[in-house]
Amino acid sequence: MKAIPAPYRRLLRILAPFVLIIGAEVLFLHPLIGQMGRALHDRSDTTLNTWILNWQAHTLIREPWALFDAPIFYPLRNTLALSEILWPAAPLAVPLLAATGNPILVYNVLYLASFLLAGAGMYLLAL
Repeated sequence: MKAIPAPYRRLLRILAPFVLIIGAEVLFLHPLIGQMGRALHDRSDTTLNTWILNWQAHTLIREPWALFDAPIFYPLRNTLALSEILWPAAPLAVPLLAATGNPILVYNVLYLASFLLAGAGMYLLAL
């Protein structure tokens, strides 16, 4: 039996953790993966976070200076400052929302990507 060449071993060493992380996501979140555009993992905060992400992506394109003027708690101004700000995820959501038009799908894609990115960061930190 031949040994695996060095470049392939290095590639396998880099890709194996990502394959394991994706496998764990499929194993633990398989009900969500089957209904990515129709369902949320948990109904409590995910509904609010989906709305906030959709609002921020919408506002980022049209009126970035009005980011905190969300249409909640009228007549108060800057009401989004009273809730979570998903600012790092909003620029990622803009092209996905433009392509799909489905905020639930976009939230779920970013939710699953967060596990992969966190796992990748942990693996790279451990290296």
